[in-house]
Amino acid sequence: MKVLVLTRSLMDASRFEAVEGTVVSPALAGPVNGFDAVMVDLSSGNLELEEVRRLVHGCLVGYYPHVRRDLAKAALAAGFDSVLPRSNLMRNGIVDFSRVGCGAAPQ
Repeated sequence: MKVLVLTRSLMDASRFEAVEGTVVSPALAGPVNGFDAVMVDLSSGNLELEEVRRLVHGCLVGYYPHVRRDLAKAALAAGFDSVLPRSNLMRNGIVDFSRVGCGAAPQ
């Protein structure tokens, strides 16, 4: 699976960079194609979620701290395909892309 992860968190970035096929960036510079999924750290600051949805062609997934359900609701309202708590994505420091909910991966 080829995944683009948008995060400003150095800790998250280091975990994702360890996964083959993953590219990490702090922001989008333009339209995004060629990835199976684009994952967005919803806690990375003032994101224009509708703009992210417009620039991403394909599966768009947001992840958030479990105490910030408001971020999840905002991402779904902006058209994200899926949102999940950070803890569901990272178990014991290991990234589990089977939880992303894109393509053939289970939701």
